[in-house]
Amino acid sequence: MHSFKLGRLFGINVELHNTFVWLAIIVAVLLALLQPENFLPIIILLFFLFLSVFFHELIHSVVAIQKGCKVEKIILLPIGGISVSEELPEKPSSEFLIAVVGPLFNFVVAFTILLLVSVVKLPFPANWFELFLTSPVEFEEALLIYPLLGLFYVNLLLGAFNLFLPALPLDGGRVARSILASIIGFSKATAIITKLSVFVAIFLFLVGFFSGSILVAIIAIFIYFGAKQEQETAAIKQALEKEPLKQFVNRKPFIAKASLSVEKIAELMQKRNELYFLVQLEKNRFGAIDINSIAAVDRKKRGETTAGQACRKVRPVGENEESDEIAAKMLGKGIAILPVTRRGKFIGAIEARELRKRFELNKVLKEG
Repeated sequence: MHSFKLGRLFGINVELHNTFVWLAIIVAVLLALLQPENFLPIIILLFFLFLSVFFHELIHSVVAIQKGCKVEKIILLPIGGISVSEELPEKPSSEFLIAVVGPLFNFVVAFTILLLVSVVKLPFPANWFELFLTSPVEFEEALLIYPLLGLFYVNLLLGAFNLFLPALPLDGGRVARSILASIIGFSKATAIITKLSVFVAIFLFLVGFFSGSILVAIIAIFIYFGAKQEQETAAIKQALEKEPLKQFVNRKPFIAKASLSVEKIAELMQKRNELYFLVQLEKNRFGAIDINSIAAVDRKKRGETTAGQACRKVRPVGENEESDEIAAKMLGKGIAILPVTRRGKFIGAIEARELRKRFELNKVLKEG
């Protein structure tokens, strides 16, 4: 998933997904060529969308942290965002609350604007609802004339789309899963909601294709692959349930020095025929470096960039932790290797490929 780093807030990295960037660029270019008179109003509308998505996702993350989930980063998309966490909420009630607060924030903003314009004279069309129902063209024109109407509409649309569409990874899908999970369990609930999500994605893609809406088609693709990832995560958790993590620990993993250059690390990977290494940063502090980490470094700078600078900082896991949770974390976030500790002391490493092997074996044996 390609994104652009915007900064860090409350210890959470904030990134802008490239679909958001491309949407803004395409709209700006088309406006400059075809409707230069509407350039500024629509850019303001896009800015309101950005702000609404940002606060929507920030509210999600703050509540997730309060519920004990460590949020690594927020990725902002035109339809909402993704909070990348190290674990899923343990209780269905927690997932429900985390999912529902984002859309509720958008609805509160929309309601506050309506309340404000009803008591204070502000530039806002009194007949906006009539225009919305009877004259879409005039309503779109009003959106460009009245910025406050644009802010209201963006939040109303964002909240409704995320909450009332029962598809993962949207909020509506998480709300639906949390309700089902409280009755039939997480794995079964995920299986049902992901199947529904795939159906919704296909339907949206067809709507986007035949209506000529590229954005709707992109949203459909996002939902499809997001649902598939949620489905795999749930299947992994189920297949590796009650499997002791310590049986998968590599007691003698190769550990690269943080001072080695990325160029040297690449040579070692070729020599050892490996795609990743642990990197020793300090005592009991490690990083993970893989071919993607190397590819992210400019070829001309690989000789001067160290493994310590290029690696991904990772937290050790205890040998008695649940293997299904660790597998879901590693495979879901693309982490190839993690250090393993016993009473705070390093004892080895756990590799995602070994957990995936057991997942595939267990799945085939259970199906057979």
